[in-house]
Amino acid sequence: VIDRINFMLGWLHSGHYLICKDCKEHIKELESYSWKEDKDNEPEDANDHTINASQYAWIPYRKQIGTEGQ
Repeated sequence: VIDRINFMLGWLHSGHYLICKDCKEHIKELESYSWKEDKDNEPEDANDHTINASQYAWIPYRKQIGTEGQ
């Protein structure tokens, strides 16, 4: 899970993860997704339904998609 989140964060920060303005629930989740305060580097298990769905869509293609600079 942490690897998927970090991979996706890399795309978001580089501007390579595009979200349509009509995807209101996905935008809402991305804005409210957070980490557990009492645990180091552990995401909360909430506000992640569309995030997980999008990850399952691109996971099989992550090597072909790559990251910036590859």
